[in-house]
Parts: sequence; structure tokens; C-alpha cells
Amino acid sequence: MTYQTKNQLVWGVRFLVSALFIISAIAKLYPSPILGISAFETKYLGAVGIENDLAKIVSRMLIGFEFSLAILLLLPYYLKKVIIPTTIALLSVFSLHLLVQIMNGEGGNCGCFGELIPMTPTEALIKNLLTIGLLLLLLTYFKDSFKEFLSVSAVEFFKPLIFGLVGVGFFFFLSQDLAKYMFISMPIIALLTTLFSILLFRKNKLNRGARFSPIPICVLSFMLAMFVFLMPVNSSNFSAESSTEYSILYNSIQKKKILCYFDPSCEHCMDAAKEIVELKKANKNFPEVKILFMDAFDNGMQEEIEQFFKYIGMEFDYQLLSIQEFNPIFWDKYQFPGVLYMYEGEKRIFFEATSNPFNSKRLMEE
Repeated sequence: MTYQTKNQLVWGVRFLVSALFIISAIAKLYPSPILGISAFETKYLGAVGIENDLAKIVSRMLIGFEFSLAILLLLPYYLKKVIIPTTIALLSVFSLHLLVQIMNGEGGNCGCFGELIPMTPTEALIKNLLTIGLLLLLLTYFKDSFKEFLSVSAVEFFKPLIFGLVGVGFFFFLSQDLAKYMFISMPIIALLTTLFSILLFRKNKLNRGARFSPIPICVLSFMLAMFVFLMPVNSSNFSAESSTEYSILYNSIQKKKILCYFDPSCEHCMDAAKEIVELKKANKNFPEVKILFMDAFDNGMQEEIEQFFKYIGMEFDYQLLSIQEFNPIFWDKYQFPGVLYMYEGEKRIFFEATSNPFNSKRLMEE
């Protein structure tokens, strides 16, 4: 095999692994950044004991780190010494967690690609092992087929740092929530950056002056960007019982009514609502229907709600709740669409996508 062929294969592996990390990071922000990261925090980080404020920090740092690795895999800095070994180590940790899930008999979505590409723990483990195998080839068979550089000029070092600090400073003073979490997370990020700098710092007497490793700057920049553009919102003070809007709506269905938990942009929710419309048209005594919509895009979703009712061919009373309000009453534990049937103050049947998908025939039997 010629050197050129080997070099092309090396680039192919680097592009492939980089793409996997980019998809993994973006998938955790699907279908919208706020909704995606909230789901990742509650469903997947919460499952391993990382909750509340800590989950908000870990989620953003993890996604920022995935973006960082994706970019650094395509750059020629410290590939053999740091980047590829770090990537293998990260995938190995994830693989051990997946192996524990498999041994415990868990077969649901592992969350590696969020809600965008559902994967079972077994599928994700196979994907990780194949990726680790490819990276090990780069460090062994193909180790002489690509070069790595160990430093970058001080000019390039300070450019992203200055822009990053200006951006963070601007949002820092605009948001108390951001300030609160930055105080918690910045010491952690600063410590990691300092350790990287101590380990990787190099200095020479070239005309352009001191030279640094770009790795800590890349990692720091992406992590800070996650906190800037996805400012954590404290929802710990919210509870379903204390929400006036939810309490009024919930109390109004105590006799014989149906309460739907929908995302107006969710196709499955639209299909379930359309089935309910057909049942209502066919049955004169069909219970009254009320809908709780989640504001998945944090923009009021008026256009999506209009399209939702246009698609199903009928309008119902509804309330629009923010993600932070919706989490404790549905999204923390269940998947869309959710349909609750109440009769004489008792829950007769509850549908949600994971454990009991909506079934119009079963609803009519109740």
C-alpha cells in the first residue's frame, strides 16, 4: 500500500470519527437546542445520577467537548500524543457504561445521539468498538502516514480567547442565570484549561515569539459557547402543583375529559390528535378534550399551533407551557404523545409513547 493511499485512508477515518462526534453533539440539541438539551439532562444524565444544576453544567461541557474533539481530529495538533488517545479513552468510558446497561437488561434509547437517532445500548456499543478499532489502526499500522504539530503561534492563541471572553462577558452581565452557572462552571473549566496548558505548553525562540498548544483554547471556546448560547434556566422552583395554569386546567378535567400532552411540532402528536378528532366526530358523547402544548422552540409557537389544528381539522382548548413548566408534569418521565382520560376524578387510562403508545380502540373501550 502506497503512502498516498494510506494517507487517504487516515483522512477518511478522521473525517468519519469527526462526523460521528459532530452528529452526536448536534443530536443532543434536537429538535431544538432548549428541548434537546433539557431531554438529555432529564432522561439520560438523570438516569446515571447527574441531576438538577450539575446536569445543566455537565450537559453543556460534554457537548462542547464533543464539538472540540470533532474539530481537533481534523487539525494536525497533538493527534498521536493527545487527541486520538483522548478520543479512545472517552469512547471506552462510554462503552463501559453501555456494557453495564446491557448487563442490566436495558433496551431503550441509550441517548448517544439524543432523540435524533435512537440507538439501543447494544447498537451503540458496537458503534463505539468499531470506532475505537479504527482509531487504534491510526496509532499502529498508519502511525507513519500522517504528521502532527505540537504548537501554534501566540497570535493565533490569543485571537479566539479575546473574542470568547468578550462574548461571555457580554452575556454574563445580561443574565443572572448565566452568571450563577458561570460561577459554578468557570473554575472547573479554568482548572482543566490550566492543566492542559501545563502539560502541552511549548516555547521556542522563533521570530513570532511564544508558541502554545491550541487544544485548551479549542476546548475552552466550545465549552464557553455552550454556556453563552444555551444559558441554563433554573426550573427547580417550579412544580406542577404550584402552576396556576396547570392546576386550573387539571381540575377542569376531573369529571369526564381527556387531557393531551402534545408538542405542536411533533408529527406523532398530530397523528394522535387526528385520531381523537375522528373519534369525537363519530361519538356524540365523546369527552371534552383539552391540550397542554409544550413550547419546544421557546418562541410562542403560534404558527406551529395553527398548523397543528389545521392538520387535525378541529380546534380544542389549550394551554402553552414552557419546557421548564412542562418537564415536571410530563417530559421528565414520558415521551410524546401523551393522552390522559379522566372519569369521575379517577385516571382511567394514560397513554405515552414509551410504555403505552396511544391506541384509539383502547381509549373507546374505557
